[in-house]
Amino acid sequence: MFAVVVSVAAVIRLAAPVIDATQSARPIADSIQAFSHEPVPVAIYHLKRVQEYGLEFYLNRPAQPYESGNIPAGAHVLVAAEGTQSQIEQLVSGRRVSYLTSIAAQKVDLFWVGK
Repeated sequence: MFAVVVSVAAVIRLAAPVIDATQSARPIADSIQAFSHEPVPVAIYHLKRVQEYGLEFYLNRPAQPYESGNIPAGAHVLVAAEGTQSQIEQLVSGRRVSYLTSIAAQKVDLFWVGK
């Protein structure tokens, strides 16, 4: 029995960082908070539902989904699926879209969308 407990503990200890990096929204939230220590508006575009809910949990505020027409009028951080920058630029035509970073394990890009 002891060997089983130790084996399970070892697997969890080794797998936890990989699971956190690929399945948790914590790395996304950490990246957003690294860019600004003040709470900034956050919007999302083509994210998985689990990423959306996790992001809202870790940031402790709702994210505004572009898909439902909730594009913030002011400047904001946009968390979007990889490879969607051209679509985003069309959605916010006339506004500046600046690339911030990618989180490859999550397959998302972060952008700053200005006024």
